[in-house]
Amino acid sequence: MPAGLALLAVCGCSGPFSPQDPQVPAGKAVPTIRYQASPRLFVAALDVGALAALPDRLLATTVGEGVDKLVEIGSDGRVQGLGIQLPARPDEICLLALSPGKHDGFREGEPLVSIGAEIWRLQLEPRTATYFASLPGAGDTVAGICFDTVGNFGFAPLVLASGGTVYRLDPAGALLRVGDVGAGGRGPSIATQASSPYAGQLLVAFPASGDVRAIAPTGHVSRITGWSGVAGAYAFPETPVPFGDTDAALFVAVRSGTTGRIYQFTTRDVANAPAGILLTSLHTSGSGLMTLPGGTPALAAWGRFMGPEVAATLVTRPAVTRVAIDVRPGAPDEIVWQSAVPIPVAVMSSASLAPSLIDAGSVTFAGAPAVISRKGTLATYSDLDGDGALDMVLSFRPEAMAVIPGPAVLTLEGTTLSGERVRGEALVQIVEP
Repeated sequence: MPAGLALLAVCGCSGPFSPQDPQVPAGKAVPTIRYQASPRLFVAALDVGALAALPDRLLATTVGEGVDKLVEIGSDGRVQGLGIQLPARPDEICLLALSPGKHDGFREGEPLVSIGAEIWRLQLEPRTATYFASLPGAGDTVAGICFDTVGNFGFAPLVLASGGTVYRLDPAGALLRVGDVGAGGRGPSIATQASSPYAGQLLVAFPASGDVRAIAPTGHVSRITGWSGVAGAYAFPETPVPFGDTDAALFVAVRSGTTGRIYQFTTRDVANAPAGILLTSLHTSGSGLMTLPGGTPALAAWGRFMGPEVAATLVTRPAVTRVAIDVRPGAPDEIVWQSAVPIPVAVMSSASLAPSLIDAGSVTFAGAPAVISRKGTLATYSDLDGDGALDMVLSFRPEAMAVIPGPAVLTLEGTTLSGERVRGEALVQIVEP
């Protein structure tokens, strides 16, 4: 821990010294703060209420007149309205969460948006908004919403009420009480498996007190640490995921007066903080980084002050990685129904996944398992499309496929060697012998 932070722990302060923080004693020198990250401006003049990242675009709710309440932002920083109408005031802060696709009741990429005490369910194709649920507590509004990405809460959405109650939200819109973390919380997120002893718990930030607290599925609440003006706690993934064709992995929205900006941080910034938890801040101390060596919190300055940090989002790997497949490469996409003769199916290489990382033994096609090829292996590798990267070829017996004669969209499914799910689809013609 830097010397300035150690001194703060003695003084009972909740964050690093800053020339504009009231904790700096008069006439004392301010310790030099060495920041670990280098932000770059991504979007200027956009006042953001909440951010959420898809692999190739950001979704954001906005605050103010003259702009759609819901917008999407491409990797080039271009902002475009989604055209989805919400019954929210222009100055109302609406919170946002995207489903990672780990719960059967919430499709991958499906957004949930809060409006006061209400939660609305959105569809991006077609673009619609439907009322979903309301907080039961009188006078409560939604202070935060996120999805459980680890599984301790059943991969369900979690809703933080302004009064402090935490709810689990089921696909029917029922809110099930988990516990109470205290009023004034915001910026909830799930601690990753690397964040022991708080792995899988819900992290909640309290700007007024500077506290970061965790709540377990049992309802037990722990105070983890403090950071001046902490507005959110965001656990870094083990492997940073780049945004579209850029090297950005994290986005932070700041607000200053009546204008706002979005900054981006690189995959290197995130990779240099393995198992770290970003603590965004409303104060001039800037953002902090919390790690848990041996289960004990350690703090360091991470990002310089760019303005009050009101929202943040990390780019995450999709729950299911989509792959392109080619049935019977170089031949018509026809499969003879109930044939015992294996047919080849190629999994094509892409920038997001090398087929060699797929566990060949886990792959099925239309429900049929892969069979040993004539070379004596489940998978063979060659560059089928001339892009310089190896593609995977597997073989499957039609008699084991769950198909009937006629046109059909068949699905290939499997997992990578690290357990991530992959899926590809192809339109084929099932012909009778």
